[in-house]
This record gives sequence, structure tokens and C-alpha cells, in this order.
Amino acid sequence: MEKTREQKIKDFKKANLERRQKIVEKYGFKTSEEYIKFLEKGVKVKKSTKKDVIVSKMKGVFYIVDLLDATGSMGNNIGGKYDNSKSGIISSIKDMAVRKDVKYTFVEFIERSRPLNYAIIDGNPSEINTDNIKFSGAIGGDTPLYWAVWSVISSLSDKVTKDDKVLIKVYTDGGNNSMIEYTSKAAELIEKVQKENFTVTFVATPRDLEMIKRQINVKDSNTLATANTAQGFQNSMATARFATASYFSNSEAGMDTLVGFYKKEGKL
Repeated sequence: MEKTREQKIKDFKKANLERRQKIVEKYGFKTSEEYIKFLEKGVKVKKSTKKDVIVSKMKGVFYIVDLLDATGSMGNNIGGKYDNSKSGIISSIKDMAVRKDVKYTFVEFIERSRPLNYAIIDGNPSEINTDNIKFSGAIGGDTPLYWAVWSVISSLSDKVTKDDKVLIKVYTDGGNNSMIEYTSKAAELIEKVQKENFTVTFVATPRDLEMIKRQINVKDSNTLATANTAQGFQNSMATARFATASYFSNSEAGMDTLVGFYKKEGKL
């Protein structure tokens, strides 16, 4: 019989330091406190029953999209920015395998002369064989960031109903330097969908992130600055996994999830 979240918390706190560290590393968290908060956010107990029950206010489904920069600057060396992002995405898919209300899409963008790599489209996380995902390998040249974001959002617009929620997570180590004509198109579309049921988030290097926020008006609380290193992207992917777990919990509780994905609205 599967343990309740409350029992998991109790068992975790009773475990010795070595055991706790192994659990934290297994699930991609940085500290024991982060792991405990993750468990606590998922506890929605109906007191009239003996078992933990997640009381969800969601009527629709979750469309979750990972949009990864696969241009050359991400690098394809072992342990590099691209490989660490790849590992984080695989772990995130496995995190969602217990859910039956997710349609997961993985997209990569490379150079302007190549189409987007839709490696997974509306997949059920529990049915995705992560060993068979077609990762591009960071082989491209320039960075059509805004065209990629605009294309992904546009492809979802006709599918999503008012009861659904959409989470788009973009990971890049550079600003837009290709297909400049899509800057205004992406800005207008993001501004529109952010008022509805789309949460558009970015992980980028500090300088590029400031430029992105100026050019397309993405919400500051939905952004995360990352060090332009392999370790920086590894840490950012772990943060994104934790934020995604919180996003699910907050959505099920009927809370506003349009802002505050990475940090509280209005806070640096």
C-alpha cells in the first residue's frame, strides 16, 4: 500500500542524515527543506476519510511544454549545459508519470533554417519512454527564440479550453538573434494568453533575461536567472521541477498560477 504524503514526511524526518540526503538527491531537490515543502504542498486531506485525498478544483487538463534551446552555444559535451538540461527534462517527465491529467510536449529550437523539433506532442507522461526521446544535441547556429515561443503558443491555442491550464517552460542561454520579425508577434501573443490560462516562464542568463523581459513583457515572477554554466543549468532544472510541483498543487487548490511560478509576484 502506498504511503500517504503525511507518512512520507514523518518517515523522512525520522531517517538518518545519509538516508535523507539520498532521497533529496533522488528527486532532484537541493535541501531537505525543499523536499518537505514539496510534500506538504500536495497534502489536501478530506477529514471525513481515513486516507489522503487530493481535492482538485481543476476541471480540465494540464498542457505542459518544455521548450529547450538546442543551438550550438548550449554545447553537447558530457556534463554541459545541454546535457544537464536534457537530464532535468527527463527527470521532470518521470515526476509527472503518476498524473493522468497531463498532456506533455517537448520541443527544441535550433537555427532559422530548420523546423522546430517536436520530439513529443501531447504525450501521457506515464507512457513516454525517455530512452527514445529524439534530442537534437545542441547542433544549431543562431537562436530564433521568439519565433519558437510564438510557434509553440500558436499550436496550442486551438486545443486549449477555458477549463485547461497551460505551462510553458523555456530554457535558453542566449537572447533572440534570428527571425527578428517575430519579436512583436511573440510579445502580443504572450501578453494575450498570460491574461487567460497560459503561464509562460523563462530560464535564461541574467543579461539575456533582462532583454527578454523588456522585449516581450513576460512576467518577472515567471523568470529565473541562471549562471551560464553546466552547474547553473543543472541547478535551474532542479528549481524548475520544484516549481512545477508547486504549480500543480496550487492549480488543484484553485489558486492563481498565471504569475509567481519562480518567485512571488513583485519580488526579486
